[in-house]
Amino acid sequence: MISINLSAFNLLSETQKTEYIAKHGERLVNIYSGEHFAYWRSNAMGYCMEISGAGIYTLREALDASEHCGPEKLIKYVYVPDEPESAPVFLWEGEAIFDDPRVTFDRYKGVASAGTPSNHL
Repeated sequence: MISINLSAFNLLSETQKTEYIAKHGERLVNIYSGEHFAYWRSNAMGYCMEISGAGIYTLREALDASEHCGPEKLIKYVYVPDEPESAPVFLWEGEAIFDDPRVTFDRYKGVASAGTPSNHL
């Protein structure tokens, strides 16, 4: 799963941002809040834990909707894959965020588990 981090995006020069948006601005994304460990719903109307309930935005719309967010929000734009994936995973500052209802992420311990000792992630 490919994603970009808002804080990293904001480090680009204005020229680089403009070029990136021109090239990728119409690609579809979900907005993920690392602060809430959840996706934004459609029209920025709350949060959901499952990607199936996440709103789908163009990257341009997502950037406009989240421009007010500071780095503490840990915003990521997760590209919507062309083909559905069974258990997409992306890295966020060295931690894995799993989008599979069978996998839990303990944000206090920083570990993921699938509920059985024989399952190594």
